[in-house]
Amino acid sequence: MLSDRSLTVDLGGPAAWVAVNDGGWGYYRVHYPTELAQRLTVAGRLDELERFNLVSDAWATALAGRSSLAEFLALVRPLGHEDDPDVWAAMLGPLHLVDRIAGDAHRPALQRRVRELVGPAFERLGWEPSPGEGDRTGTLRGHLLDALGNLAGDPDVVERARALHASYLDDRSSVDNDLVPALVRIVGRHGGEAEYTAFLERMRHPQTPQEETRYLFALAELPHRPLLRRTLELAMTEVRVQNGPFLLASALGNPAGGDLAWEFVEEHWGDLEDRFPHKMLPRIVEGVTAQVDADLAARIRAFLDTHPISGSEQLVEQSLERLDVNVAFRQREEPRLGETLA
Repeated sequence: MLSDRSLTVDLGGPAAWVAVNDGGWGYYRVHYPTELAQRLTVAGRLDELERFNLVSDAWATALAGRSSLAEFLALVRPLGHEDDPDVWAAMLGPLHLVDRIAGDAHRPALQRRVRELVGPAFERLGWEPSPGEGDRTGTLRGHLLDALGNLAGDPDVVERARALHASYLDDRSSVDNDLVPALVRIVGRHGGEAEYTAFLERMRHPQTPQEETRYLFALAELPHRPLLRRTLELAMTEVRVQNGPFLLASALGNPAGGDLAWEFVEEHWGDLEDRFPHKMLPRIVEGVTAQVDADLAARIRAFLDTHPISGSEQLVEQSLERLDVNVAFRQREEPRLGETLA
């Protein structure tokens, strides 16, 4: 099949559906026609890796402009019964980019779509682990909770997440471990000064190294620019050198303050070069890949053109390419987003 530029395969007769990349082991993308892709979601014949590839490939083609966001949403809509956490991650991950371009005008419609997709699945699992459930069920529960609290902004979920997080701060054993990352993210995204203070205290006095890291990076996710500025300053002072670049990258991905974080990077570039190992500087730049604003993208590229990171040019260019892909996706989809989500 690789000997010619194209090849037609005769199936020998009509077929209700056909799956390319049987078993899911091939390292290539598959672009299915919309009708065929939708048949595959209901065929019930694909294993977990094949379903993951189906969703992942559908998103890749939408991101590349070879299909539309509407086609991707139509593909995942029937998959609410899915029980594999990796497939759900492939379904939900792209919606964070959609959330960035939705804005106040279209976010309620996106939140409704997420609740319709995720709500029934989370209700089946419940908040508490069931006796004898599989190890990966807890992972799935955490993915779904994160989506309901952050992407869907479900007020009941947010309220209960706050209560559970408060309980966790008092007694770590009171909450299932698989829920904790989602609880922290939900509380952070909907939090303010009080939550920031609590996160900072936990980061400074953790009970485990994992807890220190979790609350450290949660400081970069709160949707308040003055608090984000404090986090940026922490990255240059209190935070360990090995964690600082990754904290700055997280701040660059903050939907409410990515531009503020980039301004900080520009202003302190010389200090960053002095404080962090040279090979860590591209890790900071990786944070820009979450942005979607064309003006900010142009500013970032212009700065890096005049401040190259020697020896890491390819890594930086890869990050800028991903940024350009996001900007192009926004330019294509934003004008029709209301219709797509309706």
